[in-house]
Amino acid sequence: MEVKLGCRDPTRAHDPDTNPYQRGDGVFGNYAESARPVVYDGTCVTAVHHDRLRPLASGKHLATDYAEATKRKAKAAACDAKNCDFMTWAASTRGGIGHEAATWFNTNFATKTAKASSDSERWRISGERQRFLQVHSTIIARRNAAIFDFNAWPKMGGEMPRAPREQYE
Repeated sequence: MEVKLGCRDPTRAHDPDTNPYQRGDGVFGNYAESARPVVYDGTCVTAVHHDRLRPLASGKHLATDYAEATKRKAKAAACDAKNCDFMTWAASTRGGIGHEAATWFNTNFATKTAKASSDSERWRISGERQRFLQVHSTIIARRNAAIFDFNAWPKMGGEMPRAPREQYE
């Protein structure tokens, strides 16, 4: 369920071009870190702009790093003005999640496991963690299938288009 956050910059008046309204993808509670609700906003990275290929090739950044930074710049101030924490969930269609999501995921499941009082509870938490990752992988796989099924179809009803007529001059 989307959450209305308000303007990108809460100190300025709304303007559709320079200070648009922002929305988050959902809200959850994370009492291990803070009593404030957490608004999350997800994105799926499928391609990277040409200007960002060089830093990606050097291995210093992931494509998801840029997506996380863009989301944080657009929505973190609006969340803070509503007394909420903000978390991005960036995923790549080539596999994997962003640093922020991975840190949150690993830290919170480690905390949950550490608080478990029995082996059976730790086993249940391990299964919950695996299910969560399986669901996430399924979402990405469905996204990839949609890209290939709908964006990669040749024109003319799924058949290879005819070659253009040869023109002799």
